[in-house]
This record gives sequence, structure tokens and C-alpha cells, in this order.
Amino acid sequence: MSKLRKFQKWIGLAEAGTMLSESCGERIGELELLRLALEGHANLSVRFINFEYAKRGKIVSKSEVSPKFARAFDDAAKTVTLWGGIEINDNEVILIDDEIFKITDVWDLPMLGGELFSVQSYYEKLHFRDSVDKISIDGAFVRGENEEIFQLQVRQETPDANQTYYYIPMHELPRESELVIRTAEVTRLESILGGAQDSPQFLEDKKFVSDDLKLLYLAAERFWGKAEISNRQSHMKNAVVAGWLVKNGFSQKLADAGATIIRPDWAGVGRPPEQ
Repeated sequence: MSKLRKFQKWIGLAEAGTMLSESCGERIGELELLRLALEGHANLSVRFINFEYAKRGKIVSKSEVSPKFARAFDDAAKTVTLWGGIEINDNEVILIDDEIFKITDVWDLPMLGGELFSVQSYYEKLHFRDSVDKISIDGAFVRGENEEIFQLQVRQETPDANQTYYYIPMHELPRESELVIRTAEVTRLESILGGAQDSPQFLEDKKFVSDDLKLLYLAAERFWGKAEISNRQSHMKNAVVAGWLVKNGFSQKLADAGATIIRPDWAGVGRPPEQ
């Protein structure tokens, strides 16, 4: 583990992918992290380069709200329920305050509105496909470390000569922002994905096989067992393999040598192409 990581609250997705690759023995890049987030297995964050305007929200149960009823706009025979906030599921709504805040730095993504579509669009972009053609009329949301919810806002100037402003919900994450992941979240994912598994029984039965050799076998199985000869993207860098060996008890010198020894002849020595 990098010594600097102890002081870092967040890292980029590419760096996080490298760390997780060392833990799980599979090549993990931005695409895989984004998919984990879209499927609800990982929590992403956003870093605002500049200040952004936002309104604070509060998630409450529908049982705490007194609803109002009105006729549907497109069908007068229908009645719709107005909860005085934004429905996020069958049981909860977000109540938005009027006060405007200026926020910056790193915020988590609750995946409730426009921020979800922004992550989906970035995922499709990395796949060289068209962006997601969706907008959220409820706006994009971020969440603070104390679980506070904020709805991002766009400041608009009134057309009159008074130069006053009004605010409308921002439908996606701002362009001047960066998707990141908190180091605490990377650690959580490492605890799920990482760690050496038990060595196979046929090695346990061989009393002359050392623990170091068993670990090398596990590394070979983990990093090269599913690699494809013709797919260089699946060929792991020696540094990643060595990092995993160090995490599981090898010295750096022994790990570097071990990573070289278990690298298949057909894998060559070149770096896999970047995603």
C-alpha cells in the first residue's frame, strides 16, 4: 500500500482500479468500477473543481408528510398525490429547502437523479458508445460525509435591469468536476475482493511444499488462470502481482522474483494496453 494513501481522502478511479487489481487478482479499470457503482456494489464520489450552488434536502418517510391531492393534468378523472417534495421510492421523499449554499471539494453520489445519468453516460463513453439520452427533472444530488443531501443548482440571471438571480435544479454533474472514490471505500472493496484463498488440497497433502510455493501457486491461479493468450488486456503487470504477494507476506524482493517466475512464457514482458 502506498504510504501516501494514509493521508489521502480520495483517489482517482484509475488508481483505485490498480489497487483493487492487486487485491482480487483480476484487471480492474474505470469501466469495471463504474459498473460496480451502477449495480450498487461500489460508492462513487465527485470532486468539484469550482464552487457549485446547491440547496439542502432532507430525506423523510412519507408517513411524516401531509400529502395534498390534485387532478391529473392530462386526465381530469384521475387524482395525483403531491408529497411536497421529490419522491425517491415508494416510501420516502426529499424535502428541499430554499436556502442556497456554495459547496466544493468531494461529495458522495447517492445515485438518485441526474448524477446517476452522468455516471451512466461516462460508462457508455468509455465503451465508445453514445451518451445516455436522459435528463432528471428532479436534478442531480450529492451527499456529504454527515449524510446531508444537497440538490445541485444552476444560477440564472433575471432578464430585467435589477440583475437579480434565481436558481433551477442542475440536471447532471457539472463539467468542471471529476469522478473519484474515497480511500475508505477502496479499503472496503479490498476487504471483500482481496486476500489469499486456501491453497488446493493436493498442495496441502504435499508436506515438502513450502508456504511460499503454495502462495506462488495461488498467485498464478489468481492472476493467470483466466487470462487469455490472445487478449493482452487480461495480462497482468508484474508490479500488480508483486503487490498482491507483498500484501500476503512476501518481501518486496521475493515478490518481484515470484511475479517474474509465475508469468507465463506466452505473456511476454510488455505492459498490457491502457484502457
